[in-house]
Amino acid sequence: SIQIPASMIRLTPSIGCTSLTSITVSAANNNFSSINGVLYDKAVTNLLWFPQGKDDASFTIPSSIKTLGKYAFQNCKLHAIILPSTISTLPYGVFQNSSNLTSVTLGSGTTLLSEYCFYGCPLQELHVKATVPPVANDESFAGVNASTCTLYVPSGCKSIYRNSSRYWSLFTNIIEE
Repeated sequence: SIQIPASMIRLTPSIGCTSLTSITVSAANNNFSSINGVLYDKAVTNLLWFPQGKDDASFTIPSSIKTLGKYAFQNCKLHAIILPSTISTLPYGVFQNSSNLTSVTLGSGTTLLSEYCFYGCPLQELHVKATVPPVANDESFAGVNASTCTLYVPSGCKSIYRNSSRYWSLFTNIIEE
């Protein structure tokens, strides 16, 4: 575990910290906070770093979160994650190389999937609650096998996703839920 001191004003997640299971923050720190070992900004509106060694099987991001930091979940051990509707953008590399991540649920407010956000993830199911398909970039789904990953979309939206862009149409199996 690491302890963020009161004087820390800037921090970037580090790769290679595979044994890191918990991040704690000094109560006197004006910039950061920690809940159950996960690092957030002080207002708990930005999730900054989910420790790579934290062995939770699943994680539901709190509804107060509006943004995720770049690489926030990189190399994490999670199998499933649920994002609230308050998060509109998945930043660059947010889940990159999370080799156990098989299920992701994106909230209804999701509008943009940045490059490499799912790179190296063995996704088996992707649930997207948005009725309008989020904008996907060239490398958003890099490394995801769209023929074995099932895409779940809102009822009545299958044809919208199938015809929206070359990225969403790559998914062989699209199911309305």
